Amino acid sequence: TLPEMVAFMHMGIASPFFDSGVMADLKNSDVNLMYIQQSGMGLGDRDYYLDEDANTKKVREAYLTYANKLFTFIGYKKSDAKKAAETVLKIEKELAKAAMTREEQRDYSKQYNIFTLEELQAKYPNFNWKSYFSGLGLNNVNRVCVSQLDFMKKVDELISTLKEKEIKEYLIFKYIDAAAPYLSDAFNEANFDVYSRALSGKQVMQPRWKRSLNVPNTLLGEGVGQLYVEKYFPAESKKKMKQLVDNLRIALGERIASLTWMSPKTKVNALVKLNSFTVKIGYPDKWRDYSAVSVNPELSYWENVLALKKFDAQFSYSQLGQPVDKDRWQMTPQTVNAYYDPSTNEICFPAGILQRPYFDPDADDACNYGAIGVVIGHEMTHGFDDQGRNFDQNGNMVDWWTEEDAKEFQKLADKLGAQ
Repeated sequence: TLPEMVAFMHMGIASPFFDSGVMADLKNSDVNLMYIQQSGMGLGDRDYYLDEDANTKKVREAYLTYANKLFTFIGYKKSDAKKAAETVLKIEKELAKAAMTREEQRDYSKQYNIFTLEELQAKYPNFNWKSYFSGLGLNNVNRVCVSQLDFMKKVDELISTLKEKEIKEYLIFKYIDAAAPYLSDAFNEANFDVYSRALSGKQVMQPRWKRSLNVPNTLLGEGVGQLYVEKYFPAESKKKMKQLVDNLRIALGERIASLTWMSPKTKVNALVKLNSFTVKIGYPDKWRDYSAVSVNPELSYWENVLALKKFDAQFSYSQLGQPVDKDRWQMTPQTVNAYYDPSTNEICFPAGILQRPYFDPDADDACNYGAIGVVIGHEMTHGFDDQGRNFDQNGNMVDWWTEEDAKEFQKLADKLGAQ
């Protein structure tokens, strides 16, 4: 059935029609919740389907050509491949018309729409939700948050109006598209042409050995991270980084306390939130267990990748019904990046970014404040930007601002945006 097939695809392969996932409840950050979100668009952003400027049209043409090639590669006749590719673009364009814009998606309050399973089935009756969740291995789904209501209304409509052949072609494309980077050179080159060349402007594909390294780095991330940390992240680095974070937290606190436009009541709440930040540095205290993973040389490359993707998806979905694991990391230790997570009120700096030129434990403080200090400050201020400010010190979506302060914040934000 369609729900079972969509569930199969959602187990780490692709996200046809929509996506689902288990994350902390926005209003009760200790509890995990099932979310249903807009997806199904291979180009990612709705604007690629709807904008009519020359560059966007070129991207759409490249995507159509890519879909055509994939159908041809798997045995479709030339005329049939062309029609199937056009069907894919037609479906994804319909999804794009109903999708939230990037700006709209920054407003979490409009994306918190809770349903029981019975209410979800009544609202979107053309899709068997119980069968879908069962396909994910979940029989304990009681509450669901639908992030984009109008988008899911469009999905429900499409499921009932599209021909069976059109739905099949869309699902086939989604599967082959997901497999393409792990198949022969022809698939790889076609995939690169659209997602790297047309979308990102890259002209040269990485050599195969580099692309291959991305697989364990992504699918066995913490396993690779453990090896990386042992070799490249001494204990002294963690100690030095903590000192930098502590000092910058004090500096930001002084800035908040001296704001002329914010009331004392909101300042207190802001300072409580700032001083409640959980700081994660280098690597997790508890490593992910990959003992259940096996790589089988008798299987194809794609089949092994598929097994790893399924393992990862099962782990994620298994968190439903469990308390939120606040020790879990959203990035691997070897990632050259950092993040702020509003649901846990945490800032995280993986070992990968705590290397030269961003950070050097032997350098003087001025060098480190001028480099990694910028990143630390950037992540801290995410806790008080247009999204982060809607969450309290416990990671719950709670309005801790006075009405006057919220208006003043928006007024100043609008001024900045106008620049």
